[in-house]
Amino acid sequence: YVGIGELGATLWRQEALTLERIGSLGHGALPTMLDSGYLPPTADQPGVAFVRTRAVEPSVDADGNPVDLADFLLERPSEAVRHLWLLADALAAIHDCRIIHRNLWSGAIEYETVGYSDQADDPDVVARGLRVQLARFEMSGMFSNLLRSWRPGRIGPSEVREFLLAQPPRSRMFASPERLRFIFGAEASSAQDFAGDVFGL
Repeated sequence: YVGIGELGATLWRQEALTLERIGSLGHGALPTMLDSGYLPPTADQPGVAFVRTRAVEPSVDADGNPVDLADFLLERPSEAVRHLWLLADALAAIHDCRIIHRNLWSGAIEYETVGYSDQADDPDVVARGLRVQLARFEMSGMFSNLLRSWRPGRIGPSEVREFLLAQPPRSRMFASPERLRFIFGAEASSAQDFAGDVFGL
């Protein structure tokens, strides 16, 4: 995040604690945080906040083209169900910790195929190397803080809307009715919390 001031730094530290809690769960479908930090603004550069998580390597086929997760699992329905269960279990784990994702759509799922080969005779052999995980937790704590601590003249719901509208239009296919109403001008609702995550998944 570039252009983070002192208020943003406070929200970011809370967000980093959220990410640390998520990583400490040790769930295979949740990211592992390596470290985070904040560099305050100077006369020469804006404030910068960052987080570093363990990377999920992008998957490519034999020709070097990206592997599309939907296409990959469409041919393997039993594996699709198994990985949906893993994602649902990961979501339940963070909800048990009172952590809400708040931006769950297909772009918030990372995946890699270990040892992928489109020449394999048995597609299930290929699919066993698939790993999926929830990602894009940057709005989980910050989102609620911006909405609940908003005061005139400070960052708040309008910035959250801008963030959500800046995402690909496809992301709104996964938004709950309450989230859609908020995106297009209504006030924030608590229905965007746990139930909104489940709707997105």
